[in-house]
Amino acid sequence: MLTRSDFIRDPDDPTFHPVRDVLERNVSTQLRKILFSALVYGGLVVICLGGVVWGLSFAFQGVLPIHWSSNEPVLEFPIDLLFYNFLMPLAVKFFKPSDGLHAMYTWWFRQCARMLRLTWFMFGDRETDEEGYNVRRTWKDVFRGLKGTKVIQTEDSNQPFIDDPKLEAYFRQDGRYV
Repeated sequence: MLTRSDFIRDPDDPTFHPVRDVLERNVSTQLRKILFSALVYGGLVVICLGGVVWGLSFAFQGVLPIHWSSNEPVLEFPIDLLFYNFLMPLAVKFFKPSDGLHAMYTWWFRQCARMLRLTWFMFGDRETDEEGYNVRRTWKDVFRGLKGTKVIQTEDSNQPFIDDPKLEAYFRQDGRYV
């Protein structure tokens, strides 16, 4: 059985001696370990990266291969090369695409954490609606987006509606902080 230590060892581990491990193991064991790591990581690269590239090439005609050559001018007078060399750095400094990418990734990570109910764990922001879900009486209440204000912890989800006939929705708490 393979463990994490077969691939990457923790350098803070007091029993970790990489040079001694290489010298003490025989050549066939070392080569087998290297070959297995190459197969696993090579397979990950082919499947993950190759899957995206092949998927794009089959889904969209003319997208791949991407050809963008900025070394040869398109016009007689090399305006495009002047643009690339002089105006592009100014445009990048002015528009700051890295700030936009940072904001987009921050938003994406927050949305993923929200869907996984991990906002408090990852960002320290407590969201009370991540501790449970809303139970509604009818589909009409679902489509209206009605949220329950009363927090009820019960096993039977219909029992609060039986106890209170005017209740349209309630919040069923099923999560907790660990």
